[in-house]
Amino acid sequence: MVLLGPSGCGKTTTLRCIAGLEQPDNDDAIWVKGRNITRLQPKDRNLAFVFQDTALFPHLSIRRNISFGLDMHKTYGRAERRRRVHEVAELLHVEDLLERKPHEVSGGQAQRVALGRAIVMEPDAFLLDEPLANLDAALRVEMRTEIKRIQKRLGISTIFVTHDQEEALSLGDVIAVMKDGEVQQVGTPHDIYHHPANFFVATFIGSPPLNCLPCQVQTDNGTLNLASRAFRLPLEAADGTASLRHQGEIMLGIRPELIAIAPERPDTVAARVSLIEPLGSRTILILEAGGVELRALVQGETSALHFADRLCAAIDAKGSAVVVGLDPRPESLPPHLLAECRAELGDNVQAVAEALWRFNRGIIDSVHDVVPAVKPQLAFYERYGIPGLQAYARTTQHAKEAGLLVIADGKRNDIGSTAGAYAEAFLGASGDFTADALTVNPFLGRDGIQPFIDCAQQHDRGVFVLVKTSNPSAGDLQDMQVDGQPLYEHLGRLVESWGESSRGHNGYSSVGAVVGATWPEQAARLRSLMQHTLFLVPGYGAQGATAADVACCFDDRGHGALINASRSIIFAWSAEPYASRYTESDYGAAAREAAQRMGDEIRKAQGRLSGAG
Repeated sequence: MVLLGPSGCGKTTTLRCIAGLEQPDNDDAIWVKGRNITRLQPKDRNLAFVFQDTALFPHLSIRRNISFGLDMHKTYGRAERRRRVHEVAELLHVEDLLERKPHEVSGGQAQRVALGRAIVMEPDAFLLDEPLANLDAALRVEMRTEIKRIQKRLGISTIFVTHDQEEALSLGDVIAVMKDGEVQQVGTPHDIYHHPANFFVATFIGSPPLNCLPCQVQTDNGTLNLASRAFRLPLEAADGTASLRHQGEIMLGIRPELIAIAPERPDTVAARVSLIEPLGSRTILILEAGGVELRALVQGETSALHFADRLCAAIDAKGSAVVVGLDPRPESLPPHLLAECRAELGDNVQAVAEALWRFNRGIIDSVHDVVPAVKPQLAFYERYGIPGLQAYARTTQHAKEAGLLVIADGKRNDIGSTAGAYAEAFLGASGDFTADALTVNPFLGRDGIQPFIDCAQQHDRGVFVLVKTSNPSAGDLQDMQVDGQPLYEHLGRLVESWGESSRGHNGYSSVGAVVGATWPEQAARLRSLMQHTLFLVPGYGAQGATAADVACCFDDRGHGALINASRSIIFAWSAEPYASRYTESDYGAAAREAAQRMGDEIRKAQGRLSGAG
């Protein structure tokens, strides 16, 4: 357990009461391992106290300092004392220091010796009073890890006092937050951080601290809205929102890491960056929005407007790397949709295109908050001519308005001005077909790729180059041996080099690769060759690939890949395990569940799902 709170809140006093150095003011009892120790003398409590100051005896060797408590008890034989000292010295990695004096060891080593003096007594519990406070930052991190390792190995209950919340969240299985001599909340680190019991806990925990915005709860035409100086937004119906209807003024708390930096959209809040505080791999942005100061904690050295940064931020925000392929086929649509459109427009391509659009809208509305991106396959729209392209354009616009990234699966390729025209159509300034990224075919060489790369860099968009695709006959060409290596490896190296000048703050470039999930060994090889390249990974689900097959495409942050599935998600309503629980009218809900299940499977395969090994 960790006692956490500001200076003067009573942490050390509580610890001293447990140790018997002070007595409680009231009749409360102190129990340790089922034994009431309230009135026992400190020497009879079998507790070990480690102070902020190591309090080592300067005239004694490290060996004698560790064995001091054993020597004072007079009940342990010399051999037993020697055995215990050597066991503890090995545990703490100070066996080579036993003959030195305290002034001959470093601060971290001295703290290990102080811990050893406590451990050697084999107490019922350890009481640690800010033992790391006097160490420098690097030593604090090192000793924090060491204390956790020792505690887990020995299995002895430990109460650790600190005012450092990072220490508390790292070390504590349970945290008690204190203020003015009273416990404010007791819970796991997750509960303390995500479900604070009161305003003090919410604002005390977190670095940077919680953003607090005074807001008014307003009702307009039956719609519940939350209004502040920075924004006004409708409250979606959810558990707890009904209770806000009569609240008037409330305080809204937003964690800095939950603020995402994105291009301006209808669902974003305009803000000015007033200060940047680099923290190495992360950055604190001080933002001003409507006269309100906010702090955002973002990955990288500056705000994430680069395509790869936006994609990784979206994956983090949604907790999923699933991209939903919007590849609707008339024969697989819910029959009522096609029937409605034909009744309105006749038996023609306009009716089919309208049905595609309405179907896509239902999918987007159902999955927009659980996946980071969608990927419409252009061929399914182009086949219906102008009405089909209009359905694609409406789909793309609706997805963007819903906060999704859009990857246009066009596999475009040409050279010169023709390639430039394709690039401007799909990656240029906002237009009917503009997407966040486009798939391209590399087999005309760099002449056919460079116009897309240039346009993507200019407009903060991305391209995904076909490298090792998921179709069964891909190997006929992509596995051909060139200079003793398969062609797909040569392509992989080229793509990695093409993206060198367009890497974002997370290390990935805006030039990605399409790598099929049906070839896991080749995907793993490509990941080792293309460490700065985002993978767009088709072949999951209906084509046979599993979560285990795609795990190799990710880095240890859960970044590096988007896993695409189309039929297994958008048509989930028509196949088990969903068909028995959803009707054709519920196709959106079935798609949402399928997307969430797929995301969970992928995170579990990465070992990132809570409870996974």
